[in-house]
Amino acid sequence: MNSFILKTSSLFIAQIMIILSIIMVMRGHNFPGGGFIGALTAVSSVGLLSLAHGFKNNFAKVRMANYFIGFAMMLLLISMSAGILWGQAPLAGIWSTVSILDRDIKLGSPLLFDFAVYLTVCACFSWVILLLELDEND
Repeated sequence: MNSFILKTSSLFIAQIMIILSIIMVMRGHNFPGGGFIGALTAVSSVGLLSLAHGFKNNFAKVRMANYFIGFAMMLLLISMSAGILWGQAPLAGIWSTVSILDRDIKLGSPLLFDFAVYLTVCACFSWVILLLELDEND
């Protein structure tokens, strides 16, 4: 597509979608939502940018997506086995409270699990989008 309006507005809309996806992940370990829904929002922004601007050198980006998938799987294993290290069930939530600027923030293995799901879904669906745009010459 060669639309000036689409190219201009897609950059702004994609940034808003990425910010919303991060908010969904951070909210998701306490409420419904989380890694999967946030990742679908982020991948939608990748699809929008792909539609508006296209991608160059897709083969290198496809390989990078493979590395993100491996890293996310490692995070999934760590978050799932955190309970075992503390003598609890394998998927038990391990929580810690951190004080930042006089505000207590609860961090735990469910948040790490949501972030790992976020990375996995982002990498997998971005990989599919990049493969769909891959030229025969790449």
